[in-house]
Amino acid sequence: MGLPQSWKVVVKEVVDFSGTPAKAHILDVAEEGPFPIWRHLHEFWAAPDGTTGLVDRVEFLPPGGLLGVLLLPFIRKVFENMFRARHAATRKIFESS
Repeated sequence: MGLPQSWKVVVKEVVDFSGTPAKAHILDVAEEGPFPIWRHLHEFWAAPDGTTGLVDRVEFLPPGGLLGVLLLPFIRKVFENMFRARHAATRKIFESS
């Protein structure tokens, strides 16, 4: 959103593709940041056509108490746009290599 922010995010869990079915994930949790609670799960899976699927799941508590709750529709829209752009950039990187 263009506002300076400070985050301290710790990777809590990494699971690789060695299990069955072929799925993997990375879980990061913010210990410090603008949100009182922030958990971000990056899920990957091997698709039958040889590509890799990616889904981001975010659990968060908005800042600002009641005002933050009232702003949830706006916050969700910002996240939707941000993750759409991140997924497009990730796809571009992997398709070029």
